[in-house]
Amino acid sequence: MKTDIILLGTEGCHLCELAYRVIHQAGLSGRTRIEDIVERSEWLERYQDKIPVIILGERDLCWPFNVEELQDWLNRAA
Repeated sequence: MKTDIILLGTEGCHLCELAYRVIHQAGLSGRTRIEDIVERSEWLERYQDKIPVIILGERDLCWPFNVEELQDWLNRAA
């Protein structure tokens, strides 16, 4: 399955764990890779106070979101 969604977070982030559960509930865990915000300075600069964040191409979705909001966001990206 194609991996094109990034879940941006950091170690020990309980909100990031909740966001991954939403991704899993939406059936998107196979398309998602988890990245640590500290791996790229541009991520840290842009999202340090917004994680967890889902990134798809040039678009982002910041927490909080639920399954329905995630699906709507993805559908608008198509």
